[in-house]
Amino acid sequence: FEGLAQGRGEHALMVAQEKKPLRLYVTDQSPDALSVSDSLTHRASLPWFLKDISGLHYDRNNGLLYVLSHESDVVVVSDLDGGRKVMSLRRGHYGLRRDIP
Repeated sequence: FEGLAQGRGEHALMVAQEKKPLRLYVTDQSPDALSVSDSLTHRASLPWFLKDISGLHYDRNNGLLYVLSHESDVVVVSDLDGGRKVMSLRRGHYGLRRDIP
């Protein structure tokens, strides 16, 4: 596993499997049990060309999940309802003067 982020609920965690296959898991801990699901993989609408998952950040204020792929040089921003934006980390995009390593 490569990425970890706090999810929507107080006890929810989002966990990324780096590759082969790429997966996003969500956990939810109730007082009685811990459940784990990979339903987040589909909800995040990850693009087919994504080579790996290097990191995660979930912004609870606006409900966006940020998925970093250092091998693909992108950050995928997902609203978890099928909407996504792919942001390149290469020079010339979003005002970058050089590639972000």
